[in-house]
Amino acid sequence: MAIYYSLTFFLLAAEMVSFVLLLMPMPLAARKRFFRFLTESYIVGKIAYALKISFIFIAILFVDAVQRMLRVTAEAEAAKNANSGVNHVSTEVNIAARKF
Repeated sequence: MAIYYSLTFFLLAAEMVSFVLLLMPMPLAARKRFFRFLTESYIVGKIAYALKISFIFIAILFVDAVQRMLRVTAEAEAAKNANSGVNHVSTEVNIAARKF
């Protein structure tokens, strides 16, 4: 698995775990201590900084994927128009694989 897929999966899993932890019912005193720790901790600040950089990296990869898909779609339309209605299965499979 490529490193950006692993990074995206890890961030998604970490988000799910953190949302579950935040939504768990806790006593008020424990909840206050937990949120105070999150706002004042040096380590949490460093993790937040690393997450911001990771989100920027993933956003750049997303934009690249969208541009690639648009380019493949434009090439497929040009190929369809050039062949004037004659479709080959291997060509369609190749285009679908490139879009994926």
